[in-house]
Amino acid sequence: MSAGKNFSSNVPGQADWSVAGTTAPVPSRDSTVTTRESIPLENDGGTYRVPVVINGVITLKFTVDSGASDVSIPSDVVSTLMRAGTITGADFLGTQTYVLADGSRVPSQMFRIRSLKV
Repeated sequence: MSAGKNFSSNVPGQADWSVAGTTAPVPSRDSTVTTRESIPLENDGGTYRVPVVINGVITLKFTVDSGASDVSIPSDVVSTLMRAGTITGADFLGTQTYVLADGSRVPSQMFRIRSLKV
């Protein structure tokens, strides 16, 4: 993450992550289909990263955090998504305080992401 304000988002649907070797199973878009494909994970000093396309317009490497309930995105990425017109003021859902791994509390604006594609 870059320095500065981060934004968090609730992403529709549930991620189905598991690390077995270097791939993560990815559920099919059609929830009635059980077919999965393997996505290579990049080992980054003990964490795993995958390229993710946000709202079809920007690709970033995301750290896989199997315990996370929300997605955290740097403010410059939010600005890019707004300039691209893929998020608007109507997508902002309010503010929530998050507890970080070191125990500190950080308030963050929440917004809706239309799609995350691994």
